[in-house]
Amino acid sequence: MLSCNNAMILTNKDGRIVHVNTAWCQLTGYSLIDIEGKTCKFLQGPDTDHDLTKKMKDDLMNDRNTAITVYNYKKDGERFLNKIIAVPIHGGYLEPGKSLSLNFFFGLYSSFNGFT
Repeated sequence: MLSCNNAMILTNKDGRIVHVNTAWCQLTGYSLIDIEGKTCKFLQGPDTDHDLTKKMKDDLMNDRNTAITVYNYKKDGERFLNKIIAVPIHGGYLEPGKSLSLNFFFGLYSSFNGFT
């Protein structure tokens, strides 16, 4: 991924982490080595709104862009308010009359400082 100040994450179609950028690692305290192949559930905690995380998952699985704002937790246990914008990414060879296959999900994370 390109260098960017925004925290970015890429997961496979099963929601398993494929890549995160440096800003994501700085925001959460995790390295790619810590979390590669896992789902993002490890960021959830007691104040995470699970109805919203379910909505996000449902939206993505139904091929819809989505955005939610939830409390997540850093590696050190610190809570942070996280706006997540996520989109499905399709790719592959397009045969006549067929849709592109779902390959990945891309997420952009924004933390709201002062709202912990």
